[in-house]
Amino acid sequence: MVYHIVAVPYPGRGHVNPMMNLCKSLLISSRNQILITFVVTQEWQTLINKNTNHAHADSIRICTFPNVLPSEEVRGNDFPGFYEAVMTKMEEPFEAVIDEINGNVNVDLIIADTELLWARAVATRRLLPLALLWTASASVFSMFLHHQLFLENHSFGNGEKRVDYIPGVSPLRISDLPSIFHDKNGKVLQLYLQCISKVQYAKYLLFNSIYEIEPNAIDTLKSKYSFPLYTIGPLIPFYEATNNEHINYMQWLDSQPKGSVLYISLGSYLSISKEQMEELVVGLCDSGVRFLMVYRGPNKTLLSQNSNSGLFVPWCDQLRVLSHNSIGGFLSHCGWNSVLEAMFCGVPVLTFPISIDQVPNSKQIVEDLKVGVKMKERLGTNNKENDVVMRKEIARIVKGFMDFESREGRELRERANKVLMECVDDPPRAARHEHMVVVPYPSCGHINPMMYLSNSIVSTNPNIHITFVVTQQWLPSIITKQQNNNIRIHSIPNLVSNESSPSFSSTVEAVMTKMEPAIDSLLNEIVDQPPTAIIYDAFLYWVAALANRRNIPVAAFWTTTASEFWLHSFNLLHQYHQNLLGGNSDKLVDYIPGKSWIRLADIPLLDKNNQRVLHWAMKSCESMLKSHCILLPTFYDLESKVIDAMRVKTSTPIYTVGPNIPYFSLEEENSRTRSDVDDKNVNGDGYYLAWLDTQPSNSVLYISYGSFLSVSSAQMDEIANALKISGVRFLWVIREEGSRIKEIFGNNNMVGLVVPWCDQLKVLLHPSIGGYWTHCGWNSIMEGVYGGVPFLTFPIGLDQPLISKMIVEDWMVGWRVKKDDRSDALVTSDEIVTLLRKFMQLDSVVGSGMRKRAKELQRLCHLAIAKGGSSQINIKAFLKNITSSVVFKPNG
Repeated sequence: MVYHIVAVPYPGRGHVNPMMNLCKSLLISSRNQILITFVVTQEWQTLINKNTNHAHADSIRICTFPNVLPSEEVRGNDFPGFYEAVMTKMEEPFEAVIDEINGNVNVDLIIADTELLWARAVATRRLLPLALLWTASASVFSMFLHHQLFLENHSFGNGEKRVDYIPGVSPLRISDLPSIFHDKNGKVLQLYLQCISKVQYAKYLLFNSIYEIEPNAIDTLKSKYSFPLYTIGPLIPFYEATNNEHINYMQWLDSQPKGSVLYISLGSYLSISKEQMEELVVGLCDSGVRFLMVYRGPNKTLLSQNSNSGLFVPWCDQLRVLSHNSIGGFLSHCGWNSVLEAMFCGVPVLTFPISIDQVPNSKQIVEDLKVGVKMKERLGTNNKENDVVMRKEIARIVKGFMDFESREGRELRERANKVLMECVDDPPRAARHEHMVVVPYPSCGHINPMMYLSNSIVSTNPNIHITFVVTQQWLPSIITKQQNNNIRIHSIPNLVSNESSPSFSSTVEAVMTKMEPAIDSLLNEIVDQPPTAIIYDAFLYWVAALANRRNIPVAAFWTTTASEFWLHSFNLLHQYHQNLLGGNSDKLVDYIPGKSWIRLADIPLLDKNNQRVLHWAMKSCESMLKSHCILLPTFYDLESKVIDAMRVKTSTPIYTVGPNIPYFSLEEENSRTRSDVDDKNVNGDGYYLAWLDTQPSNSVLYISYGSFLSVSSAQMDEIANALKISGVRFLWVIREEGSRIKEIFGNNNMVGLVVPWCDQLKVLLHPSIGGYWTHCGWNSIMEGVYGGVPFLTFPIGLDQPLISKMIVEDWMVGWRVKKDDRSDALVTSDEIVTLLRKFMQLDSVVGSGMRKRAKELQRLCHLAIAKGGSSQINIKAFLKNITSSVVFKPNG
């Protein structure tokens, strides 16, 4: 099915052109699988037809409505009146066009210029998602977004005063602010601010910019909005700049020395005074510098100033000119589209701003990027007497600017070339399969569910290929879990501590400081098939920044409960942190939407020993809310109230895609008969299954404490003695102290089995299993729920006490072994014996009710992953969402 986009630009050349270039880029990136209807007033049809080449004629349809606005040719005489007309007169005819189009081909998305105040209302009435395109710089957007700060700081009047409080923008003079900030009328400014206020209701925000040029501004804006924000620039016709059409000015440029020509263009809309134009032309001629100047004005006598070193033309293909090797500089009015074209071509800029955003653009070029020189020093003020730059000054500045031999000239051009490399780093590529990169935290409890999710993704969509990234130490174990050839394992050096490291904090520190450069390097290496999306473990929050710099959509995968994410991301909770640190751990928290009451002591990481990890978890939650979407390893019916509350409070799409366990591998296993378990299997790794086959139904307690946190030797002894005394059948996984524990049972142990490893899911599904003593790691709980068994909870740390609370109090499918999950006190063998005998008593009223509820959870779990189930639907919806976002990646 073809995806249909309606694009509507603001009616100005500096807006129409980038919107059209965006549409052309979308067609290239989407492999022509989209249809675009480009809507303009009739005045623009001639220009649009000229700029729409035959290659896109079938995919970009031009649709017009009557000229309800003053002509562009006269709008400069009354810009406030024109701007107000755009805000008030275009909405009705545009909505009529939408209705007409929808009658033929359903519209899937509207892309509108941010400066069309009414776009949001039309999209809302027609139930259509809205993407907004901002055609100026991200820095200027931040200035408008934070306009209130100027009012609060009384930052008007003194043009030389420095402003250093605009988020994401380097310090600048008040005179460097957009010119309409100084407009006494204020009508246009108020309309601008209204447009910015509507941005929060969009589904996407697109910037005609490059991340590397404005990283601070972009990062700031991404922190302000919860929906996806993409830098998709430069929206210039770089894919058409190789046209070989014969043009006289190009022949003239061919005859000029390399880097010797100054190109001059002051835009298509705002103009300079007659007096300033005369000073400019004379100054250029007097400088002796070669130049090519675009001049549209009526004063033809100026052309008589032409010398052998210069050429005047009424129009040119600007990008082709700036790409020519004879061009050594660009005297520009600093319109953002022209700035981007200069950067794309690596040409330094001599700035001559006239109005609106051109003033801060000039400051950004000269002071931030350091790829230009100011022609005018007094900018953005209302003092007219110093507005004209005289011919002698112009001749001096131009001559110095075009001096290639000076140190300043060489450095200026070197920096311009560096910006060029950032602009052209990722040109459009040919069609390819969708490619996702999956980056888990290097730990068993994180790697496994992300691999199982990857298997589910490629099974759902065979056209998706996945690069799964692990450190070298995890290669042997992860390869066995790879179920599909569409998943490629990529290893990075062992830069982090082994999972068995005694210090969890030191492991985290290693991950945070050493892993990022390796992932950054990997993303730079796979340029032959760049990722169209990245799924990252939420605890690796820095992955999102790496993806953002490359305009790659990201999905955050949270490896534990939705409840923990919700608790850590809910701001009201933060004020109570010190209560716990001060000893008030029994205080009840009952104000989290969707969450039943909980003690502070049950909230993960809220203790003195985990403050750094808590800060890390908070930062991870903050990053998740700015991701393209959130993936949770749970299923809807298990945490429905929390998930509903999350979806109400955040606009970030949330998908429950669990349980992320290897249930799909069981189909192949189940197709084989028990006769396949031969003598070798009985004496090998599968002997425990043969032993389970000899046990009565629901009679065996399965015991496992996970692969990371450990139980003390003293506690292990108490558990072993309790099992020995109780007579309860058991299968116990012990990795390190197995031999010592076996000695406690002696050689005559007829009711239990101690093993170093087992296939946990197969064990939990065995009919002989009647209960599961667990540390409450989320992956293990998901397997227990899938197996339909009740739990004995024995949490050790991190999120496990919270999960224990959910099992015992919320789901009511388990009992606590410890009276206080946070306590480190030894649980004695006498206490354990009583608990074990009661827990495994199948015919008790309490026990049968608990097992009935466990079976109901199992039923809901199996429904979620079945065809048409909630998790299956969510995986498909996620894939549609994340792959369709590639529409907003014209550079690959």
